[in-house]
Amino acid sequence: YTWRNLFYELSQNYRVIVLDLPGHGYSDRPVNFNYTVEEMGETIRMFMDAMGIESAHFVGFSLGYAYVLDFARKYPERTGKLVLLAPGGMVPEMPLAVRMIDSALFGFLACRLYGIRTVESILSECFFDLTTLNADVVTEYYRPASDIEARKAIRLSLHNFDDENVIANLRSMDQPVLILWGNEDKWRKSNSDSADMLHAALHRSSASVIRNAGHLMHEERAEKVIAAILEYITVIVRN
Repeated sequence: YTWRNLFYELSQNYRVIVLDLPGHGYSDRPVNFNYTVEEMGETIRMFMDAMGIESAHFVGFSLGYAYVLDFARKYPERTGKLVLLAPGGMVPEMPLAVRMIDSALFGFLACRLYGIRTVESILSECFFDLTTLNADVVTEYYRPASDIEARKAIRLSLHNFDDENVIANLRSMDQPVLILWGNEDKWRKSNSDSADMLHAALHRSSASVIRNAGHLMHEERAEKVIAAILEYITVIVRN
């Protein structure tokens, strides 16, 4: 759902496949799945195998950056260019509701109290232009997270997120990477130490700032994100 504003334009030039990873959207919430970075990376590999996809370019958002980089490090021959939107893990600037879900002590209670008003509050932190946020958007984000199993998956995805191994291996990666930041992102600052570290550690990376955009830059400034992707990943024209 979060990529809905990019589908049509990108599909004019590429085959576009958008994957709801386990525990996300309307995908299953497997019982014996811990939602670690490594498991998510392997899920991408298994999905590609099942779909008969030999290789692909990738766009990863927020925590999803680590899943994409983990896959790319392990399977470089199957990885083209990478585009990372607002990449990074948990930060103190995130709303209390998010940090509570991640909490080992209060996470269970926070999951129980995770309602539509919580989703609305979190989303209000993600947009710069709040006119983008309306009741329909809030409802669509809340709908797949409205049952307890979905909330458990959200909790595990946050609590078991550990990108230390990904960060430790950044210098060994050779894939081209474009990093996009929203200049009004309250959680990920383009001029932060972590942003500078990520950019500097990757051998073939470039970075760009999307103006007047918050954390969900691909929703409120979709045209700018699309333009950046089209410029970065060359469209092959076949006669």
